[in-house]
Amino acid sequence: MTSLVEGGSSRQQNTMITRQTILDAAEELFTSHGYADTALSEIAKRSGVTKSLIHHHFHSKAALWSEVRGRLWAEHLSAQASVLHDRDSDPTRLLEGSIRAYFRFLQQRPHLVRMIGWTLLEDDPSCKWVDVEFNQQLVEIFNEAQHAGKVRSDLDGACFIAQMLSMVVHYFECKPEVAHMMTGDRHAETDDTYLENMLRLVRHGAFVDPVS
Repeated sequence: MTSLVEGGSSRQQNTMITRQTILDAAEELFTSHGYADTALSEIAKRSGVTKSLIHHHFHSKAALWSEVRGRLWAEHLSAQASVLHDRDSDPTRLLEGSIRAYFRFLQQRPHLVRMIGWTLLEDDPSCKWVDVEFNQQLVEIFNEAQHAGKVRSDLDGACFIAQMLSMVVHYFECKPEVAHMMTGDRHAETDDTYLENMLRLVRHGAFVDPVS
């Protein structure tokens, strides 16, 4: 006979699987069509559940949208935490490591770039896509590097961080065009070539006495 504990554990596991299935379907559709043009009925059909069950787990489409993005952003913050955990390290190394981690994160999840694009094109129902605290942490690291004389004094930290993150996103938005401009062996290594070129621009355009 199945014990009450085993039965409760089984129900909890089924609930987690159902939520995961709904989130996966919603992520795929939100990415393809955007928030406004994705109906809950489409998400229900894609995930094989009823609309009422989606409402039971997430209450509304806006809440589901927020959950999808939150799940993706949590993965990114986890990757960044492994890079930025040691604030006693050389701040220029932390900045470079953070940029590299963001690039690799989007490299593994190219669909996320489309979701960022949809967020900018549509009215975000929760207005919480960008993590303000994380961006501010990068600005603080930049300011520390500047105060230590490791970064040019004529650069603005907030603008620098915004520009670096934008360069990463823009690459994945126009990757086919960049690849088309490359020839020979470089064409097969477009991602790495772009990333290393961008980091050289950072080192030699912003950092003082950079180490190549």
